[in-house]
Amino acid sequence: MIGLIGLNHKSAPVAIRGQFVFNNEEIIEFGKSMHEIGFKGIVVLSTCNRTEIYFEVVGESDTAYDLLISNLLLFKNANSGSAEYFYRFNQEKTIRHIFKVVCGLDSLALGEYQIVCQVKDAFKVVYDSQLIGSTLIRLFNKALGTGKRVRTETEINKGANSVSYAGVEMASQQFNELCNKKILLVGAGETSELTLHNFHKKGCNNITITNRTFTKAEHLAVKYNGKVIEINELAEQLHNFDIIVTSTASEKPLITAEMTAKAMQTRNGKKQVYIDLSVPRNVAVEVESLENVYVFDVDSLAEVVKQNFEKKKGEIDKAKYIINETVDEFLTWVNERNLSEVIAAINKNFRRINSTEIQGFKKNESVNDYTKAEEYGDHITEKFIRLLIKKTKDVTDNGKRKEYINLVNELFELN
Repeated sequence: MIGLIGLNHKSAPVAIRGQFVFNNEEIIEFGKSMHEIGFKGIVVLSTCNRTEIYFEVVGESDTAYDLLISNLLLFKNANSGSAEYFYRFNQEKTIRHIFKVVCGLDSLALGEYQIVCQVKDAFKVVYDSQLIGSTLIRLFNKALGTGKRVRTETEINKGANSVSYAGVEMASQQFNELCNKKILLVGAGETSELTLHNFHKKGCNNITITNRTFTKAEHLAVKYNGKVIEINELAEQLHNFDIIVTSTASEKPLITAEMTAKAMQTRNGKKQVYIDLSVPRNVAVEVESLENVYVFDVDSLAEVVKQNFEKKKGEIDKAKYIINETVDEFLTWVNERNLSEVIAAINKNFRRINSTEIQGFKKNESVNDYTKAEEYGDHITEKFIRLLIKKTKDVTDNGKRKEYINLVNELFELN
């Protein structure tokens, strides 16, 4: 069985989502701990908008959800009340959900492509660490293939197709002449580069980058002809910038109200805009209360995304059609796989019975023609196997009705 627990921008605010962010080392550590208690596979998808844990266990197990959440709360040292923000999906809903996620239909920015890279990274971490089961491997490969098809056959990814793009749009709404503004990017990862690329498309060239790893900031600056400052210069240089975009993995705010207040005093109260694309937040909540300072976090970008959503409504139906088609194909594979195990067990058990009876038959000294007896036994065995397999397929609707598969197992002691 595969399932899912998770929270995202729809189910939980930034403050809650920030408690459950994973880095790669934590994913491996958590995955190993779940393997030790019987989980066959784990995939942790952790982004600024969601933390979702896909899992695979042997057989049907409703207790797996509670076990996973309790271990997650313990691992993250989180309050038990946080559990109410998590959704739980059964096998079929999990399958449909990951297809929607990869295709960008469940993103804050409809059709965004960044989620594809994030899913690939999440998959690679657990695959390389041998923490993923065979069903999840096939599921994620199939979902990624479907995402490529959706973006090829529809226009779902046209327009504001990432949170970083939405952030740039929000900044452009705050200033009449965006291209003349001084911009600071705090962070040099994938989201920062996407943001930088989108600012460049708007004609912005006065861009500075800072990052804990200075060489990463330098590399990105060279690529886009930008400037670089050391991360320890952030507080003293803050007043120089009209727009500050943060996107780092820091667990604590990098920009405080005290830093911003000093910057605004030096700027003589001139307007300053913060686009915080990080979870947890990189800009302290208290900064929002300062006069002429405007802060937008990932949840604040909803209006920009909503406007783009309206433009893409027609493409959603096209994407859903492709998703439904490929989900049905995957479900058929899962059901046939469930049934194949039963069919293999039927074969094994009937042949074992036949072999046992023939051996007993041979011990009867009054019977001379053992060859004919074996041929007849094989004939009857094959006939009953074919009949039982046909009836099993009919009764279980080709493996879809698991309760009947379990019944066949119990009736014929096939486990």
